[in-house]
Amino acid sequence: FAALHLAGFAYPDLSSNQVLVNMDGDVAIVDCDSIGFANDNLTNVGTRGYLTPGLATGAECVSPATAGYALAVLHFPILVGGHPLSRCLESTLTYVSDSVRESWYVTNPCFVFSRTHANWPDPRTSEGFMIERWRALPTSLQDRFHVTFTAGISDWRRRPLDTEWREEFAKLSDTIFDC
Repeated sequence: FAALHLAGFAYPDLSSNQVLVNMDGDVAIVDCDSIGFANDNLTNVGTRGYLTPGLATGAECVSPATAGYALAVLHFPILVGGHPLSRCLESTLTYVSDSVRESWYVTNPCFVFSRTHANWPDPRTSEGFMIERWRALPTSLQDRFHVTFTAGISDWRRRPLDTEWREEFAKLSDTIFDC
């Protein structure tokens, strides 16, 4: 994304449906029809759950921080499980209404691993595995997720950029392995 951002563009629609990875680990982004100029008022262009709450409500414009937010949402279920703003794992529910999803992701987002522990999964349920996976993450990575999904929700300037996420994962490259 760095080259895209340097050219003055931003990509507001990054999601798991837009990323392809080949056997060599090369990554390709597809469905690029929503690329726009940074700071354009492209609201509601993106995938629910990956779109920043500010873009969904029209409170912010597309920026490099948009991709940083989406990257955090993309990596969270891989490393921890579930969506970082849902109060429980959607996959364990048979039906979640649109109004509940709207509350979780847009109007009343609340990070599942908030420092107050108010939204932490119940360790006695099938969601308890998330706690152990969260605790296994390096503190620096936990901090990046925490900033993204707390202060970064309302202030895009506080969100780590895609380059900062790349640097964080580069530090972990010796400890992450394929299984």
